Amino acid sequence: MAEISVLKKLIPHLRRYSRAMTGHHDVADGLVEECLRIAAKNFVNVPHDGVRIWLFTLQHDAIVRETPSAQQPREASALARGPPSDLHVADSREPGLQLAFHALTFAQKAVLFLMAVEGFSDQEAAIITRMTVRNVRQALREAFDQLGALPLGFLALRKEEADE
Repeated sequence: MAEISVLKKLIPHLRRYSRAMTGHHDVADGLVEECLRIAAKNFVNVPHDGVRIWLFTLQHDAIVRETPSAQQPREASALARGPPSDLHVADSREPGLQLAFHALTFAQKAVLFLMAVEGFSDQEAAIITRMTVRNVRQALREAFDQLGALPLGFLALRKEEADE
């Protein structure tokens, strides 16, 4: 069985994912708290090797429930406004990355973040997002196509997985 210390080590990762997906620190932190409340109630039965995927699935589900952009396509006006002022995706030295990430669809952002930043495989990302592996690979491929013009070294590491 999993230990609470494993859960505590994953909190910064859950917070980073939630903040990237919602674009707002306060909303994201509330969703992490919700995830942790659910996790605390059900944590006893989770095998140690499955805690990370399980927690990210809980977090993703909370984001989907509470984020309107998760259920509907992006509006052109939302893209024109740019990202929320407190959005922080990766490195603040790359403002183009933040704008490009914000312009992706919800599924593209989720898959890209889970695989490129958190290091999940396409199979694990499929479990977390409740997508098929084929759809995960397609979303990742589309995200790479949209971000292809940016000089992003960390994305090149995962591009091979999208092309398989």
